[in-house]
Amino acid sequence: MRSATYVFLILLATLAHALAQAPATVVAPTTGSAVVGALASDGTAQGTLVAEAGGVVFHTYWVEVPAGVARWTLTLDAETDLDLALKFGSEIGSYDDRDRGGDWDFRDWETLNPTVIVVEAPRAGRWYVDVFNALQVGTGGSYRLTSTAGATVGPAPVPPPPAPPVFGGGTTPAATGFAGSYRLIGGDVVLELRQDAAGKLAGTLSGSGVTMTVEGITDADGTYGIIYDDEGGMYFMAEAAAAGLRLTLYDADANGDPVESSARALDFERVGAPPEVPPESGAAVDLRAGAQAAAGERLRNAYAGASLVVPPGWQGWVADEPLLPVYVASQTQPGMAVVLTTHGVSLAQFGRVLSEAIEFEDGSVLRPVGSPQVQGDQVSVRYAAAGGVGVGLARTDGGPGVIMLYMGGPGQESVGASLIGAMAASVRFEAAAAAADLQRAQGDWSGYRMWTYHYGSGGGAGDSGIGGRWSGEFEAHWDLCADGRYRHDGRTEQGSFAATAATTGLASGAQFFGGVDTDAWSGRGTWSFAAIGDRVALLLFDEAGSWSYYELGRASDGSVTLDGMPLERRAVGGC
Repeated sequence: MRSATYVFLILLATLAHALAQAPATVVAPTTGSAVVGALASDGTAQGTLVAEAGGVVFHTYWVEVPAGVARWTLTLDAETDLDLALKFGSEIGSYDDRDRGGDWDFRDWETLNPTVIVVEAPRAGRWYVDVFNALQVGTGGSYRLTSTAGATVGPAPVPPPPAPPVFGGGTTPAATGFAGSYRLIGGDVVLELRQDAAGKLAGTLSGSGVTMTVEGITDADGTYGIIYDDEGGMYFMAEAAAAGLRLTLYDADANGDPVESSARALDFERVGAPPEVPPESGAAVDLRAGAQAAAGERLRNAYAGASLVVPPGWQGWVADEPLLPVYVASQTQPGMAVVLTTHGVSLAQFGRVLSEAIEFEDGSVLRPVGSPQVQGDQVSVRYAAAGGVGVGLARTDGGPGVIMLYMGGPGQESVGASLIGAMAASVRFEAAAAAADLQRAQGDWSGYRMWTYHYGSGGGAGDSGIGGRWSGEFEAHWDLCADGRYRHDGRTEQGSFAATAATTGLASGAQFFGGVDTDAWSGRGTWSFAAIGDRVALLLFDEAGSWSYYELGRASDGSVTLDGMPLERRAVGGC
């Protein structure tokens, strides 16, 4: 009988046009600074960096990016807060801010892991990629660097494989969210699945004359099982996605255990009927603080020009907070979704927003698993965390738009994908009242500098007899170039003071002085105005891969504000 390895390779050959073979991994030979060498544009590298005295420790790779690449993604998954920087044409000489001599083209500034830098339409040629450690001496850890070049980014590192399943042993019955027909995205492979109310899966995987049997289960540990024929088989994990599902396949070793290094992720899209549009009662609820919507009612934001229907078994309410987020929850279904209506956010910008990790007040973090998947007028992303899962999706017709995020516990991704898919299918776009405000903001600020300055001081004496003064100031500007680029610089100076201490019974006192704490920062990237909820916002997408927004408004005296800060319009200086 042929081995499971042999059968696995046959299946991969069937998918040859859709799944690239895994490249060899480059291994850095030292924990100290080194130029490691070439890394394939679709390749991986791994190593360990330990901080040393005398400067930043780095590993340098170079990547030959071919012509015609639409998107190049670098993902750094590290044990500790290592950093990533890129530069075209020559090695990086400094990782500092650009105004302090930094000569990189892209770099990350966050403490998130994994770190992801996406370069849209990169220049063809040699790029230098540095993984570097700027931590305290003696600290560090191992890392895995993944480079992916292409119009569609490949999957991120997959989670550890499950233990061999025992069918029928699931502890948490699941909805039948995986039942249906699927086709491999970019390939000629068909997956047919049935799923009963207890979560048990059965079906077939077929292509190029080969048909294999699928058996599995959905329980508290997720959805998993085996795919096999009379020649052998392999293990799989299934995860719901907005377009369909993702199968991660694992070969078996001589003992029948899954081999983590053999993992291959395959993305399938659902075929046949699209996600069912939830039944609509005909009632419409205008988006306003405190509004509530029952199942079947349509939540409508006339300002943004977008609306959607609350699916059966769920209810929605609008929070009394900026941007009017809609929360969708259920008394019978797990997890919760949050929805924002928008106008003026592009599909590519939605992809940038969804591809960032999401951190909550309790310290938990949802991290993207893989890269944004674009299908028609929507983009979707899957998330994972130690204590939960997430599904993100956005739709836009180029003007009005909706962005949605579901958060749930382990094994609840199919619930989230079903909820998000139903709401997305019910979205309607219409003329937006925000369009005039956005056009006005564009005309008022394109080619100009937004400038703000604050100064404060105070003083007094306490019971101890110590009196003094403090001062602080903040200055920032945003140069909004007419071609869509921006330059942002800011500075704070605070903590300067002088104080006199007088002690009862003494004719003279002691005088002492404090210092000045100054901080400066800068950013570069692209800008645009968009409506979010009921507000006009300035969207900034910087070259380092992150994004931010500031609310544009007016003070009681009629002056313009940015996040409540008074603004002046000046001649542009940085374009």
